[in-house]
Amino acid sequence: MSLLDCPSLAYLDSINKSELNSHSYHVIVHLAPNTILNNEIYRTWMKSMNTTHHLLLDETQKNIHMEAIYRYQTQLNYIDDGIFPLLSYHNILKEFKIPEPVDNISYGFTSTRIPIRPTLGPDNSKLVTLQPQNYIDILLANEEFKQTFTAAKQQLQAMHEIAKTGHSYPEIIFLGTGSACPSKPRNTSGILIHINDANIFLLECAEGTTGQIRHFYGDQSDEILSHIRFAYISHMHADHLGGLYGLIRQRRRAFENLGHKYEKLILLCPNKYVDVGRKQWNYFSDKHLFDDDVHIVFNRMLTNGLPTLTHIGGENTEEEIFLFDKFKSIGLHGLQTVLVEHIYDAHALVLRHIDGWSLAFSGDCKQSSDFIQAGQNVDVLIHESTFETGLEVYASQMRHCTMAQAIDVGRRMNAKYTILWHFSQRYAKIPFLSETRTEDESQKNEKQEQKFDNVCISFDFMRIHLSDLPRACELVPIFESMFYDEWLSMKRKQTRREQEPDYFSKNTRMIESKRKFMSGRASPSNKNATQLETNTSRNIASSQQ
Repeated sequence: MSLLDCPSLAYLDSINKSELNSHSYHVIVHLAPNTILNNEIYRTWMKSMNTTHHLLLDETQKNIHMEAIYRYQTQLNYIDDGIFPLLSYHNILKEFKIPEPVDNISYGFTSTRIPIRPTLGPDNSKLVTLQPQNYIDILLANEEFKQTFTAAKQQLQAMHEIAKTGHSYPEIIFLGTGSACPSKPRNTSGILIHINDANIFLLECAEGTTGQIRHFYGDQSDEILSHIRFAYISHMHADHLGGLYGLIRQRRRAFENLGHKYEKLILLCPNKYVDVGRKQWNYFSDKHLFDDDVHIVFNRMLTNGLPTLTHIGGENTEEEIFLFDKFKSIGLHGLQTVLVEHIYDAHALVLRHIDGWSLAFSGDCKQSSDFIQAGQNVDVLIHESTFETGLEVYASQMRHCTMAQAIDVGRRMNAKYTILWHFSQRYAKIPFLSETRTEDESQKNEKQEQKFDNVCISFDFMRIHLSDLPRACELVPIFESMFYDEWLSMKRKQTRREQEPDYFSKNTRMIESKRKFMSGRASPSNKNATQLETNTSRNIASSQQ
């Protein structure tokens, strides 16, 4: 067996001169673009090889690599087909048929097997197929869900009809809503903000973000990638930036496929990303340099908001004029980063649009009074909610927020709606939201059941317009009934934890180890430090011009 990676025809000459041709193989697996695999020269060489089977793997084959994401989306779509549209390839995959092999050449798919002994051909018997009706039947077999959904269905449908009349931009697409590492229900961080029909602002870009875009948009993915004009990375953690190189590479390919002239991605990021980015490009990119693909803007340059152009041609730098023009061109009259406490150089973001809408995004952080002040009266707050209420000790040590703390930020910010995001994968299916503690010290050990009229839970592949938010908030109890077993398990764990007064002292070893990991990496929070770093960043940015 041989595994052959041929990214372009330029490699064919060296392949011909290699020892490949002097051996016989049971199977050769070809990793190459579709244009290469169907090239006449490459096909002629393939036929000249002494092999029993050729298995082709390229970017065109559409089959299921993870059934769970289609199962969850099908069930969520049953609840609300506006907020949870079916994934783009749903209908294609539902009727998926394996193409017949030609001669000894066949295509490989996820779960294709190649038996070594006995020496049989490729086996596709284990390929996963979609069973949409079965997923719905499983959902309806849950009596807790059935009762909750039936009681709310009529009201939700009425709210849906009202929301349709108010659909406009921004459109928010959640691509990743989990933290740390991916799970089946939740990829790590990534959110698309459609500013208008031709401009998209990407918030965070974890590994797998490009794949999530292709799941959601299907054949429209190239167009979507080309419309991502701006990207924002809040801090230097892999679950927020690990997919950026791959996305930018696919974005450039999208421009080429569409026949459009390439436009640099305007990337708002921590200053240290420049070194990381240049190393990635040096290692992996054989055609373009880092500075050919992106225009860097340091987050700390925007802590005072967008530059004002009162002195064009005078005190304003070329960079300030460039930024003002770029953001003005998409209607953003306000864009401000806020230094927050998480790791070094971590920032939150506030966007304000000339059409009247506004959005605040926390990134990863503890509660921040500066962020609360900057985001006053926004339409929507997207706030990290890594831990459940009751785990404030862990949240503080890891410089994150609990769900109750995130909701409290929204209240103090006077945000119209708060969307909870960035959940620990211990809450991969459903975060434990229903109960919070009162702030009143005299009742601090009592629990209160609360109805969060302006709080909703984010899921991967969730599509939200501002007019959908009232309905999205009403879905919270339905989600909890949908995953009732998981919710009940978390409830029991919380009860056991509260019945053990020294629970946290027994777990200090974990807290201390994570404290050491995070030590020395907190962002400075005083304004003098912020101003000093802002001035330093301006000098660095000027030197790049």
